[in-house]
Amino acid sequence: EPVPSAIRRIQRKGRTARDGREGEIYVLLMEGTSDEAFHWKSRKGEGKMYGKVRRLKKILEDSKNPERELRRIVKREQAALTRWAGGD
Repeated sequence: EPVPSAIRRIQRKGRTARDGREGEIYVLLMEGTSDEAFHWKSRKGEGKMYGKVRRLKKILEDSKNPERELRRIVKREQAALTRWAGGD
């Protein structure tokens, strides 16, 4: 099985910790293979996602109107995705 992407790693962690139980995940890979490169790439992507969630949480906690702030952020992200996909 290929090394999981950052999203798959987070999903696997969630399944491991289901119902509030503690658990561990293990990823077995062979040093010097493409699996090793994919592993580190997914770890980096996972770190970026957690960072974005922390920043979003802080923005919403500090906001006087979190619902409006969230709508503004979603609108900005949608516009960025549209530009990235070549729709603009």
